[in-house]
Amino acid sequence: MPRPRKQRFCRRFDGDRVYKPRSIPLTDLPRIRLELGELEAMRLCDVEGLAQEEAGDRMGVSRGTVQRLLESGRAKVVRALLAPAALLIERGESDEDLRPGRAKPAGRTPDRTPGREKGAATEGTGEEMP
Repeated sequence: MPRPRKQRFCRRFDGDRVYKPRSIPLTDLPRIRLELGELEAMRLCDVEGLAQEEAGDRMGVSRGTVQRLLESGRAKVVRALLAPAALLIERGESDEDLRPGRAKPAGRTPDRTPGREKGAATEGTGEEMP
């Protein structure tokens, strides 16, 4: 029996769920399914510029999982652009929206750095830690 999949904590996605070429009806296009976890990994690493380890901490998964999500997500986006195909953004079976006010994943959050309290000043800079 396989090990149960970890929940992936993703930012809520309120954008369009389908991207397709303009002049071709959706019914005539092959569909490529992009999971919310793949989109979140690309957003964190490619848009926000986070390292894979940091992205994994935010999503509650390992760096290796982020690497696999990036590889599969990028391949799907490129295939949809070159095919042409419709790109459907859908929630995966282990994706979970991380909405404001909702509890963050236990044990793998960037604000739980060992030995530092949230809001504590960094040594010598006078800046607060996130």
